[in-house]
Amino acid sequence: MRNILILLVLSTILLTACESEGRLRINNFTDNKVYFTFNNKSYILADSTYRIVTKKINKSWNPFANNEKTSILTLFGETFIYEKEGIEYEDIEVTLKPDKTLNLYCTANRACVEIQNLTDSPITDFHYQRFIDDEFDEESENFFADTALEPNEYMFYRLKLSDDTGDTRKFSYVFSAADSLGNTTISSRILMDEDKKFYFIVE
Repeated sequence: MRNILILLVLSTILLTACESEGRLRINNFTDNKVYFTFNNKSYILADSTYRIVTKKINKSWNPFANNEKTSILTLFGETFIYEKEGIEYEDIEVTLKPDKTLNLYCTANRACVEIQNLTDSPITDFHYQRFIDDEFDEESENFFADTALEPNEYMFYRLKLSDDTGDTRKFSYVFSAADSLGNTTISSRILMDEDKKFYFIVE
């Protein structure tokens, strides 16, 4: 009887879970901002910095138990986006383990344009013309076709610097904006490099 009680006590100890933490470290290796949301909290990560966030995990003493915790991380930057097989993702599945740190590295793979509306009227049209090696490549659609950029607001857009050829080529952009009164602002042709952020100010 005594042996049975000892076995029951040992089994209870093995199956009892204690609370531990899994750590997620976001490393911003870009020269611009990175944004992420984890555990229903949003963060802005300045350039060339990192942030560690944690998630509580029930850690069982049972050696056969799965002590991992899977969560969804929303992650993107002004000059960074997670990309897999040519598809961009902002929502990433991460698996944390108790008392372990999972590192994610944000390395610049885009350029960026930030449009700032310093006028008194909403901007209702914003688009670009792209050139590759000084030859016209494409014209974008209106980014504000279904909305508008109100006065004293700003918005950023990532810009691709590759056409999947694998060759080193020069990408340049001409940006154009028009407000609700029909006033138009056009930039000069801007050569965009990886991790470069261009401020397109409309005033």
